[in-house]
Amino acid sequence: MCQKRQAKATRTRWLSLSKAVEGVFNDYLALMQTLRKLKSSDVLAAGLLQKMHDVKFIEVELIMKNILTVPNKLSCAFQHGQVFFALMEPAIQKTIGDLDQIAQKASPISEFAASLKQGGRLHLA
Repeated sequence: MCQKRQAKATRTRWLSLSKAVEGVFNDYLALMQTLRKLKSSDVLAAGLLQKMHDVKFIEVELIMKNILTVPNKLSCAFQHGQVFFALMEPAIQKTIGDLDQIAQKASPISEFAASLKQGGRLHLA
């Protein structure tokens, strides 16, 4: 049997939240199939299935996947090696600019719409 463990999201660590969101995004169909098989014998699985099989959940998942990558880059830059205060402001401004660009393009929304169309990765979910 093949097993895969999903990352646990925590409220205090951006990187763990991002990994959890990425894991759900990558394994969404497999998670849904597993939850469907378990729903009759596991109340928690039934509740998760109901929450995750909602258009709002999928849309929020895609939005978070797109948005969290931006602050994660900044967070990783500050966590690795030495931090130079002269480079902090430009890095933060770039992060803000990248987030503004995502908001203007509305790319998570268009990605969501494309994923639900015929042949999209979530068409049969």
